[in-house]
Amino acid sequence: MKRIIVLLVASLLALPALPQGVAFRPLGLDEALQQAGKEQKLLFVDCFTTWCSPCIYMTNNVFSRKEAGDFFNKHFVSIMIDMEQEEGAKLNRRYATVASFPTYLILAPGGEEQYRLIGRHELPRFLELVSRGLDKRNALPVLEKEYAAGNMTNERVRDYLFALDDARRDAGGVFRSFAARLTTGEKTSPFFWPLLSNPGVNPYSTENARFVFEHAGEIQAGVGEKAVRAYLLDAYNALLTTYLINKIPAENPAEMTALVREQLAARPLPASDTLRGKLEIAAALANQRFEEAVEQLGKHIACFSLADFGMIMGICNRLDRQNKELMKKVAAIPLDNIPDPAFKEAMKNYIKYFASI
Repeated sequence: MKRIIVLLVASLLALPALPQGVAFRPLGLDEALQQAGKEQKLLFVDCFTTWCSPCIYMTNNVFSRKEAGDFFNKHFVSIMIDMEQEEGAKLNRRYATVASFPTYLILAPGGEEQYRLIGRHELPRFLELVSRGLDKRNALPVLEKEYAAGNMTNERVRDYLFALDDARRDAGGVFRSFAARLTTGEKTSPFFWPLLSNPGVNPYSTENARFVFEHAGEIQAGVGEKAVRAYLLDAYNALLTTYLINKIPAENPAEMTALVREQLAARPLPASDTLRGKLEIAAALANQRFEEAVEQLGKHIACFSLADFGMIMGICNRLDRQNKELMKKVAAIPLDNIPDPAFKEAMKNYIKYFASI
């Protein structure tokens, strides 16, 4: 009975895609592998859960598209597996456990895992990633064996890093070893930019932001000014937000805020009021100026949204609640000019609670 329910749910979820999108088939894993062998195709497995909003987005907005259908139906037998049902447990027993959703597996007809992708993507990018997985030379076991042999070309090391990132595997050691053997000219080239600018491979840090900033001219000659600007803004936002939500980077927070301020002043970017607000609050906190941090929070509160609520909690959690004067300043933060009603209500409740305990 459970198996019938699983197949029924999979077929129902696939219905929006059937007319012109990906033709997901109501098959179990073993039957699908057999069918892939008969049709001499790879097997594409959408590993989903019913509560996963990125899974639902992909079903309704990516797999339902004609372009997706044209591509997937040509190359794959495609199935969906609910990872909270028995078929999902069966898949986890056979392959490395699927712990993030959505996860997409590309399997050879013999059952070998050829490629793994994780997360929500827009259609053009998703087709690019899946296309990478069509080549069996990009399978992680193949790439790992080549890497261990120590004779990989730069192109193949890049393929290896792409595969690690797509599967959300730790790529840090491979990336650092690769970068250490390259010249500055190679590291500022268009060939290296997809790795240098990818936080999954090369996490945001003051060192990385400084490198991109100092070599912006060489980098943007190959990839364009827009790409460099976008990277720097993303890096500044990520560094400041990580600190403000109370997950302090390993590097000195005062150094980090000074670097962001210095770089914004030296090469003006279309930085948002939200970014500037984060900078002023982070700089005050990094230098233990807590009253100034509260003042800056009040000054910039209308620039934030409900998505920033966790960050604001991180800011407040640094404050000394025994300091009554400071708590009065927190309670006096002006909230009436917040445009989002839901955020305004959440802040009113939180500030009332925080300042009173």
